[in-house]
Amino acid sequence: MSSLRYVCWSPAPSPWVKLNFDGSNKRRASRSGAGGLLRGAEGHFIAAFVMPLVAVNDPLIAEAWGLWHGLQLAFRLQIRCIWIEGDSRLMMEMVNDLREPQSEVKSLVKECQSLLKQFKGWVARHEYREANQSADHLANLAVYADECEEWYNEPPPSLSPFLQDDFMGRLSPRLVL
Repeated sequence: MSSLRYVCWSPAPSPWVKLNFDGSNKRRASRSGAGGLLRGAEGHFIAAFVMPLVAVNDPLIAEAWGLWHGLQLAFRLQIRCIWIEGDSRLMMEMVNDLREPQSEVKSLVKECQSLLKQFKGWVARHEYREANQSADHLANLAVYADECEEWYNEPPPSLSPFLQDDFMGRLSPRLVL
């Protein structure tokens, strides 16, 4: 039996910084990308990135690259406590060692787990796609980007409406099985 739930993005508790990430794959265009963003405990924008992926046709690999890039960015910004959310339940289970990583992403997942050990604290959990729309937008931008790009302090203009919805706690319906 399924039920309708309303979900929304929420900030991480203080002093944590939240990383939302996503991967995107457009099979018809033979293109993939990853994107993500970091926000503080009150929801304020810290940084974002887009990462086009050449010769990647697997959405799970795109997700893994999104997590890897987001962790690299957080570490460079000297963030110590990271709260990670992605909309791939499989990826979150692999990162949390609840499932053996699939062979095609095993080395990248292990690299992410190694990066996580450098943080003072970390939490990685699955979030529904409807509460991960800002990262989804960035991942879709990445698919058609020419190169990796990062923004600090000021988000790219196209991200602003998504950030506003998140900040205001806009609810989105989700059919949960």
